[in-house]
Amino acid sequence: MFPSFPEVVKPKKEESPLKNPDNMMKLFLRLQNVYSKRPDTSKFTGALADTKFADEYSAEEIAKDNLYVIDTRNKIEEHNRAKGQEAFDRFQENFAFAEAGQAMIVDRLNIWMPGSTTNMTADCDDLRIGVDFLTTNKNSGHFGTAFDVTLSSKKNFINEKITKNWDNNIVKGSLPVVKYFEDPETGQKGRLLTPKFIIGASADDINDMANAYLTGDEKSLDNHPFRKLFFEQIRVQYNDALDFYESDENKNDARFSLARREYTRVKTMIDEAEKKLDESGDIDRLSYHEYSKESLTLQLINEFADKKK
Repeated sequence: MFPSFPEVVKPKKEESPLKNPDNMMKLFLRLQNVYSKRPDTSKFTGALADTKFADEYSAEEIAKDNLYVIDTRNKIEEHNRAKGQEAFDRFQENFAFAEAGQAMIVDRLNIWMPGSTTNMTADCDDLRIGVDFLTTNKNSGHFGTAFDVTLSSKKNFINEKITKNWDNNIVKGSLPVVKYFEDPETGQKGRLLTPKFIIGASADDINDMANAYLTGDEKSLDNHPFRKLFFEQIRVQYNDALDFYESDENKNDARFSLARREYTRVKTMIDEAEKKLDESGDIDRLSYHEYSKESLTLQLINEFADKKK
């Protein structure tokens, strides 16, 4: 069975501004700085020459990856179309909504994390390893993010992602491979092993962001509680992973040395960003406390971590 994109909960107070096609186009144009930096797979031909990975970047292999994207998108579309026109229209609307949310968050992270660069991934990496965008820091490493717009009826959907990431990556000491990575500092193209984190935002969060961008007031989002929620969701996950790697049973196991190192580098990066945010006073602590209690993804991440203590 092919996956369905999570449904988007309707905002409580007013209809989403992104239901208006003109607004969606306006936002798309406003975020061209994000979309234009998405990796162009055609430019990776010949990458990693003279290495054991050179064959993966032949014109033929890249063409296969592009065909995989087309076939997978078509199958997902057919799966949702089979549910009826209303369900298909909702699927398309939700997909566009989530894509817009992802682009806005990428744009803000490039403000919220000075010294780091965040870019959307190529469609192939998105579909194959579930990494929607990638953050890199020349001093502190990198991490990939699987992003979802969430609502309460999708608990199983989110739990499945959290569990799959733990079982397939963390406990094996393995890291997902982003095939189409372009270093934001040097422009060098190739592959990258990166820790992966599950991140959720509510439909209300995305609508708040959209309203800010559409009115030219995106700087106001520096005070939005989602800014801290993003960091907290990652923090809980890397602490959980490091507790596993640094346990008496695993701390001397060479299988986990690479993963332990990369998760530690992410910890350094996020701890620094969160410390600066807390010192700035941009987020009201009491308001954030109440807001964070409504985050389904944070709740499920915490519950997953608590089960292993």
